[in-house]
Amino acid sequence: MNNPTVYKLSVSIKDYQKIRSAYKVDASLTYLSGLTTSLALTSQSLVINPAMIVGYAQSTAAISKASNTNKESALGNLISDAQLAVAKQQTLPVDFAFTNDGGIQANLIISADKSIHYSDAQKVQPHNNELKIVSLTGKQIEEVLNIQYQNNQKYVLQLAGLTYQYKKQPTNKVQPYKVTSMKQNTGQPVDPKKLYNVVINNHLYTSTAFPQFKKGKLLKTFPLTDTETLISYLYGLKEQKQSINPKIENRKVYLK
Repeated sequence: MNNPTVYKLSVSIKDYQKIRSAYKVDASLTYLSGLTTSLALTSQSLVINPAMIVGYAQSTAAISKASNTNKESALGNLISDAQLAVAKQQTLPVDFAFTNDGGIQANLIISADKSIHYSDAQKVQPHNNELKIVSLTGKQIEEVLNIQYQNNQKYVLQLAGLTYQYKKQPTNKVQPYKVTSMKQNTGQPVDPKKLYNVVINNHLYTSTAFPQFKKGKLLKTFPLTDTETLISYLYGLKEQKQSINPKIENRKVYLK
């Protein structure tokens, strides 16, 4: 078998869509915003070296998907931050991002030199779920957040762009906790009557556990999957000579 010819490619969103339509793309392809690198290009596939460095962290400790008692995780914050940041580069304004905790499959492993390899970033969200931007009212967003406290907290969301407080409902066995307030990152309260644009993955959009997402108006299907978005975000920070240091930031606060 002949070795594939290696070309220098600078991949943009438009190029990415053209590439997908022109070639059979295997599962290892990831779009990287503004990336110039060597890709193996054949008539069958585009292949990125799994050892390619896509970002850097401030320490060598793995970024954990484990949640605290309020069901918030450092890795969940990174993923939702990435989706919100990259979504804001689109033509539509985006206010919030939500991702399902169950879709985070692995901790983000950091190498001894604090680098992040493509293969390790890809393992975090390996399913390449489509991302969608939907319009929801503040009331619908509150309903979405409250669903987390039903079914023994089986369905958990990680989020970006807002914080919220919740408290116990001792007499409510179906939903023992309730959201009491929500704030945007600007400090402004989330208005129950106002429309907000939210980025979510296709799993959430079609989920029977969170029917409010489907009730929202679909504004756009993202040109990137969740896997691609995370790696694009990491690579963009690397290009700006920034390293990541995600933490639990009390985006969900329990009121005792």
